[in-house]
Amino acid sequence: MPRASGAALCASKPQRPRRNCGGTSEYDETATRHRQVNGLTQAWRRLAALSWSRSHLVPVEQVGPEVHWARNSDLDALLTPGGPLPRLLVEEQPKRISLVDTLWRELSHGLDRPKMAALVAAADYTPADCHLARFRKAAAFPGSGLVMPTPGNLWAYSSFPARWGDPQLAKIAGIRVGSDGTKFHRSAWRAAPRIKERVALITTQFSYMYGHWLCDTISAVAWLMPAIRDGRVRLLAKPLTDWQRAVLDHLAVPRSSILERDEPIVRCDDLLVAASLGASDIGRPSLRQRQTFDALRRVTSTEGPALIYVARDRIVHPRTMTNEDEVISRLTDVGFTILRPVTNEDEVVSRLTDVGFTILRPERLSFEEQVRTFSQARVIAGAHGSGMGNIGLAPPSCIVLEVMPEDWVQAWIFRMCAVLGHRYVSHVADVDPCSRGEVAHDGNIRFPDGLWYRANVGVLVQQAQDIKQQIGLKA
Repeated sequence: MPRASGAALCASKPQRPRRNCGGTSEYDETATRHRQVNGLTQAWRRLAALSWSRSHLVPVEQVGPEVHWARNSDLDALLTPGGPLPRLLVEEQPKRISLVDTLWRELSHGLDRPKMAALVAAADYTPADCHLARFRKAAAFPGSGLVMPTPGNLWAYSSFPARWGDPQLAKIAGIRVGSDGTKFHRSAWRAAPRIKERVALITTQFSYMYGHWLCDTISAVAWLMPAIRDGRVRLLAKPLTDWQRAVLDHLAVPRSSILERDEPIVRCDDLLVAASLGASDIGRPSLRQRQTFDALRRVTSTEGPALIYVARDRIVHPRTMTNEDEVISRLTDVGFTILRPVTNEDEVVSRLTDVGFTILRPERLSFEEQVRTFSQARVIAGAHGSGMGNIGLAPPSCIVLEVMPEDWVQAWIFRMCAVLGHRYVSHVADVDPCSRGEVAHDGNIRFPDGLWYRANVGVLVQQAQDIKQQIGLKA
């Protein structure tokens, strides 16, 4: 092998960087150029990623049923394989549901208060839409209850629970809120796990509340029971609590039919969604609610109290509580507290016990016990709240005496009485001055520190005694 020349050997050795007059070496200049190039490269990559990201963002819009969608008349037709999707199973409802024979005016208290007067002034109301929608390759959000038939398009009947505490849906997976509006990123859709079997979504932001669970979810489940039993439909839910599973067990829903998923979004090849999941039946209950509670009252019992007061565990005002106080509050998934206690409930309980009422705290009973206990009720009294949803477990013609704060007059129990064939008696209570109301995004009033109100015990007890006398119970 020939030997390298001296000049070649010198050329192959590392050369010491030459310095210019300013003391900067060629090495320094090269490093500076590399940093500049790298900076430009990174900036270009960020710009490209942003451009790609923007191209994959789609506006979030609400969509409803289209005129050309097929309408089915029964569940079997809705679930028939093949045919165009989306399509609907629509259960026809009366145009108006009468309230004329529901309110017992002579025995009610507070009908002159403005909000209550407005509620009872109407002779009837329009029931909520009652339908099941079936979609192909849609996305479901089990935690919030949202449904997207296509990326960015929200099923209108699914958005209300999610928007209750998050009006812009900023906390929803894949949604970005910016100066250019609310957008959904397609990558969240593509990354979501896929469910190939047919499922029905049954959970929302409100599912933790007992009243919503009965009227929103169980209403849909009872409608789907024939298809659940024969395996044509499974139920899609976020992880359930024991009491939620107990209600499903009561309906004889097989545990194997429940698909619990904790992912924020899943893609469903075949998805069913009931209109009731949007909580519309709370304010405008449809006749479907009567069928729901008929299904729940399947346990026959000849024993149970005739007079029931639905009480709550003790709650104290957060501004006056001490370390020794027992504070029971419920925090929702969207971060606000629901506290609507009767501040003098201890006195209410004592006085109603004296006139023959059995005091029940439903949260301390199993669901089976609640069904049996309310099955013979002739009068149910209590403060507005989820526990009063058990009026559906009572036989028709039950008298319902509801204690409701003047600033939180709601139609749910009053109109449910009309659907169930009950009579309604109101007791409008004064609101504690400490309760601070705020107008929310939807125009409704929220109470961040809770809504605290006080019943007129003397009037309430007299109402209870008058009811007993009118229905022929001994004083």
